[in-house]
Amino acid sequence: MAGSALQAHHVSGQLGAAAVGPLFLIPLLPPGAHYGISAVATLWGMGVGFVLERRWVRFDTDGPWFRRIFRFLLGAAVLIALWAGLKTLFAPFGAEPLFRFVRYGIVGLWGGVGAPWVFVRLGLAGRGALNIEQ
Repeated sequence: MAGSALQAHHVSGQLGAAAVGPLFLIPLLPPGAHYGISAVATLWGMGVGFVLERRWVRFDTDGPWFRRIFRFLLGAAVLIALWAGLKTLFAPFGAEPLFRFVRYGIVGLWGGVGAPWVFVRLGLAGRGALNIEQ
């Protein structure tokens, strides 16, 4: 329903909805809700990443089981490295909401577009058909 309605819109409209939509959740969070910021930022990154992935990467999830397992392990390893590396990089700034948002937004982008792009580029996955309006 909502997916098909968004699919009918130009990619810029999809990006706008994915980028702005989660931000409306921030005022609803209780004061000092660091985990809420993390969730909103991850949703933001994944949403933007999914729009970009469907338009330019078109990751196909099919493939032999050993490739699927390798993709999972590689994707999880990079995700953990990003999460831990950015946590260390931003540690001097404390638990500032902006740095938390950036960190989890990047983690979400990795899951939404980064990992699929790497998998396609490394030949670990194929590409599907373009199925959105240009």
